[in-house]
Amino acid sequence: MIGPGTPDFTRYRIPIETGYIAVHVKMAPDGTVTINLGLQSHGQGLESTMARVAANALGEIG
Repeated sequence: MIGPGTPDFTRYRIPIETGYIAVHVKMAPDGTVTINLGLQSHGQGLESTMARVAANALGEIG
């Protein structure tokens, strides 16, 4: 028995679209940045990773 996932997509030659995530960034006058992502954390450090990506993009991390 095979469950749903990548094997089903490759078996039936269904294209897999990657790289699209919804994001909303709000910058407040006091310098606070709030970022809402279209992702759900599954315990692999998503919050820390996204905070570093945002800080890098905003120039806070060299």
